[in-house]
Amino acid sequence: MNNNITSENAVSDFLGVVENILPSYRFDQYRLYPSTDRNVWQVYLINRLNDHFQSKDSYCFFEVINNLPFLIGCQISRWDEEHFGFKMANINWVIAPEDTISNKVTDNLINSCISFLRDEGVRFVLSRICSDDTQMLHLFEDKGFRYYESTVYPIAKCADLSLPVDTSVRLATNADLDDISRIAEQHQYQRGHYYCDVKFDNKRVDTMYVKWIRTSIENNEPIAVFVDKGKVTGYFAFVLDEELSKFTGYKYGRMTSLATDSSIRGKGFGMQFFQGVIALLTEMGVRYIASEYATKNIVSTRLHMKNLFYPLHEKVLLHLWLIPIHL
Repeated sequence: MNNNITSENAVSDFLGVVENILPSYRFDQYRLYPSTDRNVWQVYLINRLNDHFQSKDSYCFFEVINNLPFLIGCQISRWDEEHFGFKMANINWVIAPEDTISNKVTDNLINSCISFLRDEGVRFVLSRICSDDTQMLHLFEDKGFRYYESTVYPIAKCADLSLPVDTSVRLATNADLDDISRIAEQHQYQRGHYYCDVKFDNKRVDTMYVKWIRTSIENNEPIAVFVDKGKVTGYFAFVLDEELSKFTGYKYGRMTSLATDSSIRGKGFGMQFFQGVIALLTEMGVRYIASEYATKNIVSTRLHMKNLFYPLHEKVLLHLWLIPIHL
């Protein structure tokens, strides 16, 4: 069933079935996030899933079998199409019970989703699957999805760090935009999943990070910069996650993108910058900081570990090319 042709009653009934299985559901990213109510993640999941049903660019393929919910949800990304010049989609919702009938039902839903995306002219599909959901990972592999990255989602409690404010770290101004854009384009971690997929043009991937920065600015999201000898040598984009804060009862900040000029690497400035941003977020009243990093990015892993971030979730990133465009 597709959300564009599904009645509100059908969606409401389906969400009710999902809600019933949540106490034993293991695969939601926010299940272990600190909150004032240990079960609030279930309410947050239903709220996010309902938003997905309501989004005009989102599509849901779902069934209820023996009062158990099965769902594959995807979104066609206009942002990515504008940048790369072809249609791209994300499969960002996967729900299936762990029982004997799940494989067949979920297999059919994945087929329906992929067939729909192909008919819509989508060329590339990115999927993020909980790494603990091996049954689902194998189903996606059977459809031709290929592994490119594992991403860890850790949390840090600001009160455990007590870092002093660093005057080398400040919020960016409009005058910093050119320096930030240069760093975003020229100094990214080169082993990210887009870079590792040879069907992507790396130059387009470079400029994607510039677009991310400009989108953050358009959305009034804060960006911190690191200043060394009067020159901006690094940027760190983050958001104050109001929705997550509302549901958990704690103020959350979310780190989203970091890059530093290669000229300052290996000198301890990366740690100084990272801790300076933590101090800045703490000063802004943030209680918990959420982040993410690729497991193969050892430098980022060390930064998080040394600053008491503890992992709560892991996802596997998979790519599927419906129509390859670059070889």
